Amino acid sequence: MRNFGVRKSAPCELGGPCSSFICPLADVWKRSPLSEGGPGGEPSQLNSTSIEARHTLAKRLFRYSTTSRADERAVMRQRAFRDEPFQFGTGGLHGCTMVAIISKRGVWMAHFWEIYSNGAQGVDSTRNAAFRERVLDAMQGNPVTRPMPNQSGKPYIPLNGPAVNPDLFNQDSDETKLIFMTPTKDGEQSGSGKLMYTNRVAEIESIVRHIIGRRPQVIKYAYKRLDYNDPADAAMENQSNRGMCLF
Repeated sequence: MRNFGVRKSAPCELGGPCSSFICPLADVWKRSPLSEGGPGGEPSQLNSTSIEARHTLAKRLFRYSTTSRADERAVMRQRAFRDEPFQFGTGGLHGCTMVAIISKRGVWMAHFWEIYSNGAQGVDSTRNAAFRERVLDAMQGNPVTRPMPNQSGKPYIPLNGPAVNPDLFNQDSDETKLIFMTPTKDGEQSGSGKLMYTNRVAEIESIVRHIIGRRPQVIKYAYKRLDYNDPADAAMENQSNRGMCLF
């Protein structure tokens, strides 16, 4: 989600902050996202066009009253596939990066805020200490004891959710996929493949290979963000499939 001004928020079912318009990573189904359960067989795919699922997600995202400020911590969710169906998703995705690791046995999904993670819009350097702590260390479950500042001046916030469990994704039969939904370069169209954060995405890909000990199939989808300075674009927020990411 683009850092266009923090909206008021209330605690949501994830156990963390969720704004009245945007939720870092929400469970679409009524069952608590922290409980176990999931579909057997083949995993679902990320889907930004399902009207029914999008409307269901929107109802879940807009459910809570506004009482306190949201923050920008990394939010991660993970489940093994069992017998109960579920979905993960987020709305208002206009600058941030979603990462999903999907196998035949489970899914791990994360939302990383753009400015909090990268330091500033468009910053795509390599080996950045703050990015490592806020994204790469979060994915591995590495403790951060002396956090580094980033260019935005936003302080480090402890993450919400589990690190990647390699045991869900490291078998030959898993057919593991690594999926990114991340913004395009300015001026490019959705699906162009021209990522704004090519280096940062590559670092995440490298960490995933390190964690699970193999090379997953990688799918990168570059989306065109809404321009919140354009009233016509701003009016579209959470009114279409743009900015929606569902598993």
